[in-house]
Amino acid sequence: ITQEISDSTRIFRLLGSDRRADCRDPDAEDRGLSLPRVVVLESRPTDNPTAHSNLYILAGHENSY
Repeated sequence: ITQEISDSTRIFRLLGSDRRADCRDPDAEDRGLSLPRVVVLESRPTDNPTAHSNLYILAGHENSY
């Protein structure tokens, strides 16, 4: 995750990501190097970690340089 999430009232957990090879390096996938395109996060209240959770699907921009 490349953006800091600062919310002391919630506990965040990374559930998964959709990965792709780095398009700037054609051999990146062969070497096991990839970048996340979409991530899925779960959050729960810090005062009740067993409460129902919220799910977030985050899609970021890609660098153009």
